[in-house]
Amino acid sequence: MAVYDQSGVLKEMPIYGSQRIGMVKALDIEGQFTHGNRLYEYSNHLGNVLAVSTDKMTAVGEHGDLISASNYYPFGLRIGDRSMNSGDYRYGFNGKEDDRDFSKSQLIQNYGFRLYNPALGKFLSVDPLTKRYPWYTPYQFAGNKPIWAVDLDGLEELISNDNFSFYKNELKLTTESSDHLMAIMNKISDPTKAENIKIYFAADTYTGGNENAYATQNLAKQAASLIKYENALNKKLNENPMVLSKILGNEKSRKNYKKYIKLSSAFQAMGLSFDKLAQDYENNPQLEVYAVIMNKHKLNGQSTASAMKSLFHEVELHIQRHLGVRKNPDGLQQNGVGDHDYGHSFSENEEYYNKHGYTREKLEDGFSPHKGIIIETSPTGKTNKEVDKYYDNVGDE
Repeated sequence: MAVYDQSGVLKEMPIYGSQRIGMVKALDIEGQFTHGNRLYEYSNHLGNVLAVSTDKMTAVGEHGDLISASNYYPFGLRIGDRSMNSGDYRYGFNGKEDDRDFSKSQLIQNYGFRLYNPALGKFLSVDPLTKRYPWYTPYQFAGNKPIWAVDLDGLEELISNDNFSFYKNELKLTTESSDHLMAIMNKISDPTKAENIKIYFAADTYTGGNENAYATQNLAKQAASLIKYENALNKKLNENPMVLSKILGNEKSRKNYKKYIKLSSAFQAMGLSFDKLAQDYENNPQLEVYAVIMNKHKLNGQSTASAMKSLFHEVELHIQRHLGVRKNPDGLQQNGVGDHDYGHSFSENEEYYNKHGYTREKLEDGFSPHKGIIIETSPTGKTNKEVDKYYDNVGDE
């Protein structure tokens, strides 16, 4: 938000791309451009502002004047002798504003729902979702994992590591821009089921699939069989290193092997192991674990809007059905083919799709139609429209 002085004169205004990237400290005189008025942030994967410089360069190829540099202790307190702030820049840890008006005795950051003190590493009030996380103190920050997690406005924990940090930020911004998109995400967030249902979002470089993203079925039920398959495969490879060519030469064996490789890569991207999840499932047979995996290799070079459409597709059409919060209409299969039929309104528009090269054969092979031909009034078409609306307003790369 912009800041005005008491006389109503605009004193500063944030600069936004897909998120805040800096601010203009004073407006240019009309018709003139003044170097040094613009301040730009350099942030890491958690949104922590590490340095701030102006746009004023003293020589070609040099960066602007450095006005702020910050190193942080794990929970956000600046390390005094390794930080400087000559320009009184207010934003820092997690990109949040240091609220110097609220308290003179404490360093306070406003996370929207709650106030946070990085010197203590705790919020100053009880988590409104504390019943959802009974294993945490209600004052904890980011699940006590500040190196790789971000607290989403003080309301709930959101896992964020290097491989998903970009998509995490875009997911937050697009979701907040639309009631329709918010409803999609809220449908998979039921605090009463948090103990037994876990949903992971991750990004992977696995290149074995054609999809921009994919949603898994319940991984908790698959972990034990994946361990068994892995042990058997390793035994065969130890006995005969050339056995892999035989496996790849058989259609059924090749399919099982590709599934194992794909899920192994997904587990690694999620930060999980077969053994740990199998043990968790043995301890809690009600456990369900799902994942939405973004294919970084396939998405490379595509627009951010395209990536977000793929992510919402996986949640709305697949994860919701896996969780039982959505069923495909009567007459459609309760599987991935039925999900795509419903999402793209294929059956009632089959002639239209056939004319555009999207046939029932492609539907049953698991493919989605090109985004440019999706029926606008279909569930996926409506969701894509909301994503486009957001990126039309903020711009896209």
